[in-house]
Amino acid sequence: MSEKPKKDGLWKRVSRVFKEKKETAHHKFSRIGKLRVHEFTDPVAAREILRQDANFGTPRFVKKGIGRFIGNALILDEGESWQNMHNLMTDIFSPKGVNNTIAPIITDETDKMIDRWLKDAKPLDLEHEMRGLTAKVVMRVVFSDSISEKQAHDIIEASTVTIESFRKPHKLTVAMRMLGIHKEYIPRMKKTYKQSAEIIDHILEDIIAERRKLKTQPDDILGRLLDATDVATGKPLTQKQIKDQLVMFIVAGHETTAVGLTFSLHELLQGKNKAEYDKVRTEVDNFTHGAHLPPGDYNRLPNVRDAFKEAMRLHPSAYEIARECEKDTVVGGVEIKKFDLVRISVIDMHRAPDLWKDAADYKPERFRKEPFPKAYLPFGTGPRVCLGMTMALTEGTLALAEIFNRVDFNVTERPTGEQLVFTMRPQGKLEATVTERKTKPATP
Repeated sequence: MSEKPKKDGLWKRVSRVFKEKKETAHHKFSRIGKLRVHEFTDPVAAREILRQDANFGTPRFVKKGIGRFIGNALILDEGESWQNMHNLMTDIFSPKGVNNTIAPIITDETDKMIDRWLKDAKPLDLEHEMRGLTAKVVMRVVFSDSISEKQAHDIIEASTVTIESFRKPHKLTVAMRMLGIHKEYIPRMKKTYKQSAEIIDHILEDIIAERRKLKTQPDDILGRLLDATDVATGKPLTQKQIKDQLVMFIVAGHETTAVGLTFSLHELLQGKNKAEYDKVRTEVDNFTHGAHLPPGDYNRLPNVRDAFKEAMRLHPSAYEIARECEKDTVVGGVEIKKFDLVRISVIDMHRAPDLWKDAADYKPERFRKEPFPKAYLPFGTGPRVCLGMTMALTEGTLALAEIFNRVDFNVTERPTGEQLVFTMRPQGKLEATVTERKTKPATP
């Protein structure tokens, strides 16, 4: 006679009331008290969530936390104000705008960086170099020549310190959510973060003051902001509105590309990926014939473009996207309630073996048949798809092409893994020495 199964004890039964976990192939659900969290790696569900901008907004703790730093800038704004600012910047970041205006800046700054490498002849921290390159590019896009090198450096350093302080909700906010209290506790800004924010504020005040003296503004981001009108008031943007937008463009405009370039070098400079390295080199050589790379459409160099895109698949800068549900709904058969937090795990989606053939391998050719597969979301999708996507792909492709066009690498130190901070970054240094290429085809 079989024994009757034992009943769960009181603690387990109480725990089930307080805690709950469910998991399927591409969806995880967890509940602690009244705090409910969904994690999706299903590309169809993820795209549906990101396209429902009105029903899945930026989590309140993110808005209130980062909002202290960038106010109601484009990535946090909503409604008519967001649409107006989005429209104001769209043509700058369109393929035509990028090719005509931004691509020449990219190739110019890349050549300046390489000239310095060859002159200094010392080991390079390649992540630091890529961050420096993308920062200089975005500063010229935002300010033209209205910012000094020191001001640019100080803004990048200060913004990195400040923005990382708001990545996660405060423990008290989590505790209140567990109790069903939908309020956010935002602690006082630490002295270090406050000082960094003040540094940025003072620099931008000085730059804006000088630019206001001009009769005609350059056609850069600052110029457009100074000429813009607030749709709510019909008046010019306030000083704070302009500064908030500037900080947002600076931070968002260099981080993704810097990470993509760093991991592209990391992958291409590994012996196991020599075949991909050779494809990139051959394509660049056939295009430049020993001369410097001219600016232009990044699609002219499909092997280099796809090498960059594949690095962003394996190592996505924005490794997760967070949303908060605004009203009860159902996505992919999953019930999502108002106030539920939703995480789209981009990193897990990009590496899922059932979504990608040879998912763990670096294979750029996978993008040749389908340029943007459904399971590829390094720039998000929907109404809030990254405005700078074309700029990032152009910068990644052109910078990589010119780097491999002009120098050879000897890697002396490699990252040991990845670290997930505000964005994904290498764990440890990617360090190398460079020498000028000696075996380049002659210019015809």
